[in-house]
Amino acid sequence: MKKIFLLFFIGVLSFSLFSKQNKNSDVIVVTSQDGLNEVLNKNDAVSVKFMASWCPACNNMKGLDQKMRNQFKGKVVFVEIDSDNAKDLVEKYKVKGIPTYLFLKNKKETKRITGSIKENDYTKYINSIAKK
Repeated sequence: MKKIFLLFFIGVLSFSLFSKQNKNSDVIVVTSQDGLNEVLNKNDAVSVKFMASWCPACNNMKGLDQKMRNQFKGKVVFVEIDSDNAKDLVEKYKVKGIPTYLFLKNKKETKRITGSIKENDYTKYINSIAKK
C-alpha cells in the first residue's frame, strides 16, 4: 500500500512540476539588464511586459497575453519583468505604471502602452514588430 501511495505521489508531483514549467515556456522572465540584453541581441521582435503579481490590471491581461503568445509564436519573443524585482530596469526604461508594454523591433522601441490594451490594438502593435 505504501508503494502505491508513493508512486501516486511521485506521479502527481511530476505532473505538477511539468505543468508549471510547460505553462510558462512561451514567456521569458527577465530580472536584469544583462538578461534583457541577451534576449534583445538574439531576437529582432520582442514584446516586453513590466508587471507585478499584485497588480489587478496585470492579472486581468494574462488571458490576452497568452492569446498573443499563441498567435505570434515563432514571430515575436515575449518577455515579462516583475517590476518589484527589477527596479533598475523600471528606472532605466522610465516605467511610470504597470502594466507597461514595450514593443521592440531590432532593439528599438516602436510603441509603449501603460495600462490595459484592447485586443485589436494589441494585435496591431504585435503585428508591427512581428517577423513576416
